[in-house]
Amino acid sequence: MPKLNGMTALRVAVADDSVLLREGLVRVLEDAGIDVVGSFGDADALLAAIPELAPDAVVLDVRMARTPSAAWRRGMRATATSARGGC
Repeated sequence: MPKLNGMTALRVAVADDSVLLREGLVRVLEDAGIDVVGSFGDADALLAAIPELAPDAVVLDVRMARTPSAAWRRGMRATATSARGGC
């Protein structure tokens, strides 16, 4: 697991339907010492991977096609609750 200043790096998952933006964001985060544990082109794939990846944070383009933000937030809360024991 990557470390920054002797501390465990923040684990982040990224979702954006723009490949260019997603790859650029991943690069910026990694250059800052953040551990990007997953990169996804749609919110459904991210949501399905969260229990296994257990990221500390998620960076999500809430305006992605096919991502109704309110419905996705409900799914995220349910997934985070089962994966981490609370949200």
